Amino acid sequence: MKSLHAVPAGGPAWTADVAAAYAAVVRALERGAGPVVDIAIRLWIAQACVVSALLKLVDWPNALYLATYEYPVPWLSPETAAGLGVTIELADAMLLGLGLG
Repeated sequence: MKSLHAVPAGGPAWTADVAAAYAAVVRALERGAGPVVDIAIRLWIAQACVVSALLKLVDWPNALYLATYEYPVPWLSPETAAGLGVTIELADAMLLGLGLG
């Protein structure tokens, strides 16, 4: 029985044309939409960092709990670790938003 998906050794002649057209479309999208998608992704991640930092600032006892029990840093006090974490998250969001991170 002959397979329906069998392709001759050289393949059909039109496959090279389809591959070249596909590559041209991908290059055009990469040049046109690439920067917009890049900015959108960076701002999305920056937003998540800002929200996390603000939630910790608004509920400081919870931030201290997290720094004490969930992700403790043995050589830092919980207050210092929580403050350092919030500072890093805010700086990270700012750098990502400006395109420097």
